[in-house]
Amino acid sequence: MLTEKQFTHLVARADHCFPQLMDKMEQLHGDFPHWIWKQEELEWLVRQLPPVTDLPPRTEVLAIWALSPIGRKKRTLVITKNTLFVVHKDAGCILRKLPKPYLHLEYDSLYTNALSQLLSQNGWGKTSTPDLSVPQDKKKSENFCGNWEAELLRRDPEMKKLPLAHRHYALFPVGSTSDTSRAVWLNPATIYEIKDGAKKYDATLIHTTYAMTFAVDISRRTLMHHLQLATVCHGYFRRSACDTPYNPQSSLSHFLGYESTPALDSVFQNLDVCHLPGRDGDFMELWKEEFGREYMRRVMG
Repeated sequence: MLTEKQFTHLVARADHCFPQLMDKMEQLHGDFPHWIWKQEELEWLVRQLPPVTDLPPRTEVLAIWALSPIGRKKRTLVITKNTLFVVHKDAGCILRKLPKPYLHLEYDSLYTNALSQLLSQNGWGKTSTPDLSVPQDKKKSENFCGNWEAELLRRDPEMKKLPLAHRHYALFPVGSTSDTSRAVWLNPATIYEIKDGAKKYDATLIHTTYAMTFAVDISRRTLMHHLQLATVCHGYFRRSACDTPYNPQSSLSHFLGYESTPALDSVFQNLDVCHLPGRDGDFMELWKEEFGREYMRRVMG
């Protein structure tokens, strides 16, 4: 858990950065910052919210939580910068559409296959981190043995849990990516701290900058890996869309405009813009290759 000083600072920061969301949360539950939120508690929290059929266009999403269906109607809680929505859609359907206004693509197998190749070809998909002492545009897939926390993060060689990212924000998976009824996705820019449970089988606590604390059954180590990967993918798409000069040696946190938090400070340590994978345009080239292969598979039957 956070110390009393950290907690007081976090709530004050949330009031300043997310005033409309905080007001809405207080209407739903006056003491919400003191609660630990799991799916069951979130179901109770949003019981008063009228459902909607879709999100407003270009909504900045902070979190996505799959809720229990009511009859045949799927339900997903979406927390945004200003409010909360209960959307009568499957979480996977919501995720699929999120990149379209920015990339003109959907978050589907073509997207994830292309992103997986982009990362693995530049050392981010291996069981060790890439060499952060060498810019990725000069040295593509070296192993890294530096002395920062990310070195200890477990990698996912099969890249099964990939983030969703575009130039404006990213989301990383916390729950299942194969079973959308258990989907949980969080925005990396809003992660304040991640704490392992006090005992071996206690839930891991994720403290967010909008003063909600979520309890999940995934280790801090794994969550920090997914958090780091999401920031790297966000950085890649931000760099690709950048039409103004930038310093390749500037810190990735500064480039993305992320605020300092204990979790993010750990993830961003020694990570600069020059360490982002690939070159601008690589993702789209890989996506086109995936599209061509998929088209041929369908044609050939």
